[in-house]
Amino acid sequence: MAHDQPLISIIIACLNSADTLMRCLTSIETQTYQNREVIIIDGGSTDGSTAILRSFQEQVAYIESSPDNGIYHAWNKALKHVSGDWLCFLGADDFFFHDQSLENIIIHLKLAHDQQIYYVYSKTAIMSKAGDLLTLEGKPWNNLKERNKQFPQITHSGTFHHKYLFEKHGAFDESFAIAGDYEFLLRELSSNDAYFADDTITVGHTIGGISRRLENRFSAINEALAARNRHIKGIPWSFFPIYAQLSVYLILTSILGRALANHFVDVYRICTGKAPVWSKSENV
Repeated sequence: MAHDQPLISIIIACLNSADTLMRCLTSIETQTYQNREVIIIDGGSTDGSTAILRSFQEQVAYIESSPDNGIYHAWNKALKHVSGDWLCFLGADDFFFHDQSLENIIIHLKLAHDQQIYYVYSKTAIMSKAGDLLTLEGKPWNNLKERNKQFPQITHSGTFHHKYLFEKHGAFDESFAIAGDYEFLLRELSSNDAYFADDTITVGHTIGGISRRLENRFSAINEALAARNRHIKGIPWSFFPIYAQLSVYLILTSILGRALANHFVDVYRICTGKAPVWSKSENV
C-alpha cells in the first residue's frame, strides 16, 4: 500500500436509482482526493439510471448492468474488480458530505493501519429525502464495542474496509437480504477493534433504505439476530425493547395512519432529547 496516498475503491450497487444517482456520482467526481477508483454494479435498471451511468463512464473503472440476486451479490461481483487498499461502499442514495471527505479520512486510514485496525468509520449525516440534516450518527468505538455485539451500531454506508478483511474473511454471505454487512463485520469486530474518525463527517445517508423501510424493519431485526447467532450465541437483551418499540409503532400506524404515528414518534424523540426525524422528511 502506498501509505501516504492509498488507493480507495468506491463501490456502488444500484437498481432504478435515477432520482439520487446523479448526486451520488457528482459527490465522488468533486472529491479533492484523486487516488480513487469507482466500481458500479447496476442490477439492470429500467428507469434511466444506465444513461446517468454512461455520462460518468470516463470517471468509473468498471460498470456492469445486469440482473443480480441482491445487494450482497452485487457487492461480491464488485469485489472481483477492485484494486484499492481501502474499500468504501455507498448506496445510490448516499453521497460524500463535502468535497474533502476522502482527503480528510486519509490520516485516519493511516493511523488505523499503523495500529493494525482494518475497519474505519466516521460520523454519518442522516438526511431526509428532502435534503434536510436530521441528525449525526457515530460514537467512539469504546462506547459501541459491546453494544455492536448486541445489535448493529454503525451505519455501513461510507465506512472503510481494508482489503485485508476480504482476504481474511472472504466475501459477503448472499443468503442475507439486509444484514449481510453486519454478519461480515461480526467476523472481524466480534473479537477485534474498529477505528472511529471522530472529527470527520464522511457521507450523507438518506433515510428510506431497504433496512429502514417500515415493511422491512422486522426482517432487518430478525436477520441481524441470525447474523449475530453465527458468531455470538444467545438472544441479546437489546432485541426485546427494539421489538417492543417497533410493535407499538406498527399498532399506532394501523390505528392512526403513518403520518400521525410518525408525529408521535417525533414527540417521543423530542421528550427524550433527540432530534425529530419525521417532521422534516417524507413518510417513508
